[in-house]
Amino acid sequence: MIKTYRQRYLTHQDKGQVYIFHNRGEAGGESLPHPHTQLAVVPSNVVMDIPTLDPSSSLGVGPGNEEQIQALTPHLYLFCPKTSQWPDEVWIVPKERGRTFGDAKDGELADLSYAVARLVQIFDLRHGHEFPFNFYIYP
Repeated sequence: MIKTYRQRYLTHQDKGQVYIFHNRGEAGGESLPHPHTQLAVVPSNVVMDIPTLDPSSSLGVGPGNEEQIQALTPHLYLFCPKTSQWPDEVWIVPKERGRTFGDAKDGELADLSYAVARLVQIFDLRHGHEFPFNFYIYP
């Protein structure tokens, strides 16, 4: 599934800023009860207000902030931001920086697939089978 997201990202990347998002459950913003992921392309001239991963920011992951890192894979950091916007908020970021999702390597996508599946299992145990959630992938 994650490789399909990358393929769709690559198909649309020349048209603007590609954002892939998924919501599940009414509390997660789902309007009709069925699983689906959506892709939106925002024109390149539109400035998006997206948090940075600067280690000095409130997200704070990187050298000097290792306490924020909850898990590591060979290619990814998994961490909870210092100031979360939502309950159970987890960020997954590549160790190799300066690239877009379309540049992700197969090993990174395998790690991402594993991490997302594992997080869903954890949240399922914590909140029950039909817990609402959102995820998004942006450049």
